[in-house]
Amino acid sequence: MILPKNRYYCQACHRPKMVFDTEQSADRFIKFNSAEMLEATGSAPVRSYYCRLCCGWHVTSNSSLELGEKLNKRDSNLIGKIDRQINKKRKVEEIRRITNDYSSRSSALIEKAKHRLEKGKRIAAKNCLQESLNIICGGLERFPQWAKGRELKNRAESLLNTLEIFVSEQPLP
Repeated sequence: MILPKNRYYCQACHRPKMVFDTEQSADRFIKFNSAEMLEATGSAPVRSYYCRLCCGWHVTSNSSLELGEKLNKRDSNLIGKIDRQINKKRKVEEIRRITNDYSSRSSALIEKAKHRLEKGKRIAAKNCLQESLNIICGGLERFPQWAKGRELKNRAESLLNTLEIFVSEQPLP
């Protein structure tokens, strides 16, 4: 008897197992190999079952359908746990991407305000800072835990307050 080369590590069973593409392939393997396996090892597969973690069919020497159902439930719980972890990671990555976008846009506007100030364009600089602050506040409203957003908000507010004081003390040209 030559075992097929379709052995893969099964996360559900925590060991390598044969994986078949179809139930018919698994049942055919049992039909043509179980007698020889029983003689050689003392146990042989008696039924096939679908493994949701491997997305394929395994064979087992355990004839208990009750135990099979219990193991299927265990696998379903494991799949649910994995799905929740994947979704959580995707959500964190999406939040990071969005908050980085807010940061980039508001930082660019703060820099633009500085350049306009250097050119003496106080009102234009104030408008850039106000727009930056609006972006940051929108981000903080959506993601209150955004630490960098709070830092940027403080920076923009400070610059805006300084600029307003400066504008109110200086006559316009």
